[in-house]
This record gives sequence, structure tokens and C-alpha cells, in this order.
Amino acid sequence: MAGVTSINITLFILCAAGVGASYYSIFVEKALEQNEKYQAMCDINDQLNCSKVFGSKYAKGFGVVGKYLGEKHILNQPNGVYGVAFYGLLALLSLINVSFLVNIQLLLAFLSNGLSVYLGYLLLYVIKSICVVCVGTYVINFLILIFTIVKLRRISKKLSKKAQKAENKQKKAAKKNK
Repeated sequence: MAGVTSINITLFILCAAGVGASYYSIFVEKALEQNEKYQAMCDINDQLNCSKVFGSKYAKGFGVVGKYLGEKHILNQPNGVYGVAFYGLLALLSLINVSFLVNIQLLLAFLSNGLSVYLGYLLLYVIKSICVVCVGTYVINFLILIFTIVKLRRISKKLSKKAQKAENKQKKAAKKNK
């Protein structure tokens, strides 16, 4: 199971990077709330500007929660809060090799990539600025998806080999009993 173990370690590291990026986005957003002129380390120019993105209305509740539930609703949190929770959950799931839970991990990975497409669209066409931290999380989400698919295939293959061995044992036992 060395192959699955290395995949789990890789997934855990990717999740840790996701937590770090998400936490940084929360930090920048809070700093912007306290000082509108704050410049994040990832502010390179007008086109590559994290502060512009983290200061936008899309930085909380993905731009949707506040619109439908109200700006003061408890679910209208900075996107980074959702990111910390999401990557934390995936980090825990990455340590477990139960196919049902890996399928849940895969579903979450697909959902996060869908959300990455939505947020990437907002970056390019609505906010019109590229956020290096955001793009980094999109890459992390894609890599998590790829490694989760590989993990599921390896676990399924191992389970299928175990099932085949059990079936062969039963056939041998049935032949002995004849």
C-alpha cells in the first residue's frame, strides 16, 4: 500500500497549502477592512492584485450568500473561512483509505473545481484582476482532483484483487469438497 500512502501524503500537503492560502486570504481581507490602503504581498500591479479581489463583494459568501441571505447572515463569511474548513476536511479524508470516503473526497474535489471555474470567471470578466493566491488555490484544487482519482483507482484495484483471491479460495474449497 506504499503507492496509496504516498498519494495520501501528497494530498495532505496539498490540503495544508490550501489551508495556508485560505488563511492568508482571510488575513488580507481583515487587513483591508481595517485599512483600505493596505497592500498585500501578492499585489504586483493593477492586473495582478489580490487586494482588489479580496476587497470585492465576491470575497464573502462567494458573492452569492449575502445576495440571497443578507450581508449580515452567519453564512456570509470570507471565502477563506470556507477554504480553511474545506481543506481541513479533505486533509482528514486523505488519511483514510475507505472507498466510500474516497468517493466523498472525489465528489468534494469535483465541486471545488466547479467553484474554481466560477471564481476564475469572476476574476477575469467581472473583477478584471488576477489574484495569485486565488489561482494558486485553483491549481491546488485541480491537483487534489487528480490525486484523488488516482487514489480511488489504486484502492479499487486493491479491493478487486482481494475479492478475486477470496473467490479463488472459495473455488478451491468447493473443488476439495466434491
